[in-house]
Amino acid sequence: MRNGRLHKGVDYYSDSPVPVFAAAAGRVRSRSYRSDYGNMIVIDHGDGVYTRYAHLESFARPDVGDLVSPGDLLGIMGNTAGYTIPRHLHYEVLTGTWKPRLGSFALTPVDVMALPAAED
Repeated sequence: MRNGRLHKGVDYYSDSPVPVFAAAAGRVRSRSYRSDYGNMIVIDHGDGVYTRYAHLESFARPDVGDLVSPGDLLGIMGNTAGYTIPRHLHYEVLTGTWKPRLGSFALTPVDVMALPAAED
């Protein structure tokens, strides 16, 4: 829980700027600023699976609609949205929808490991 709400992601902290890369291939669904997530990018990986990268200090090149590959630069870790916690990346894996509070379900790392493997 954080601020009375379930904390649905994993936070990675750093004292210095760190590049943030796409975890898997997909299409950029959203690239925006929200008061609760700061600068964030959401990637649609298909089959109702999305990843959210929040609190970015700055965005890299991918725009909404662009395809990304694993390892593509998305931005730089930051501390946007006015939280008092240090520079960090808030990372979520979601199913259902990418929109907060509209039917998205966060997966834990254990849930992600249980997903069926992709077919070649």
